[in-house]
Amino acid sequence: MNRKATLLAVLIFGLNAYICANLFGLEFSSQMASIEGSYMTISRWAMDNWHDLTWFPLWFDGQPFLGVYQPGFHLTVAALATLTRMSVEHAYHLIAALAYCAVPVSLFAACFGFTRRLDFAFFSALIYSILSTILFLSPLERLAIHGWLLPKHYQDVVYYGEGPHTAALAMIPLVVLAIHKAVRLRRRGYLILAPLAVAALMLTNWPGTTGLTMALVAYCLAQLRPGRRHYVLLVAAIGLAAWLLVSPWILPSTILRAFANAQQ
Repeated sequence: MNRKATLLAVLIFGLNAYICANLFGLEFSSQMASIEGSYMTISRWAMDNWHDLTWFPLWFDGQPFLGVYQPGFHLTVAALATLTRMSVEHAYHLIAALAYCAVPVSLFAACFGFTRRLDFAFFSALIYSILSTILFLSPLERLAIHGWLLPKHYQDVVYYGEGPHTAALAMIPLVVLAIHKAVRLRRRGYLILAPLAVAALMLTNWPGTTGLTMALVAYCLAQLRPGRRHYVLLVAAIGLAAWLLVSPWILPSTILRAFANAQQ
């Protein structure tokens, strides 16, 4: 990015940091409906059992650790808490806050990377920061957050505890941009980075992986024109390489459960 683009990205990050400022130092919240307590438990178990993460006894009377949830976010929280000696609760909320701020910044970076238009990228990120499209479609969602201009994304993090999903949302625009550069520009660095980026997202959150799949399907459909159809094969090759990278870390039962939840 050039200097002006960097400044605008910092402004977007700052706006979202202001919105979620209390999360950066939060230990426990008063949101008893949030699932974040379960996520913190997974991270605390990992933190206390780095020597053996094969079995997690606290989930459904015990099951393999890798079958509980995608390990990326939780192991990151555990690693931060271990290295800095902060509490797991603080580490969780700190990473969730950074992920929350990173979502519109990554959207800005992707929009600018695709269009090279700062105005388009900035206003896209700004609108995302203060509005959610679901508010235009669902009166119940507007009622839940008591207005139009309150950030629904913040409610998702605080009320529902969607830290891992927010982290995945922050990754999606950058992953798509990396794939685009690998496919269109054939840069060796991006050819290596793209499968790693896809694998990292897959290890973070299944709904986010579904969102990435939808984005890549749209990207492939946009390439169905003369001279570009082979791009679809390259995208598929990147996806296969990513799957080979993550397969040792994701149990088949986890995939089946995620698919079953998606059908409900």
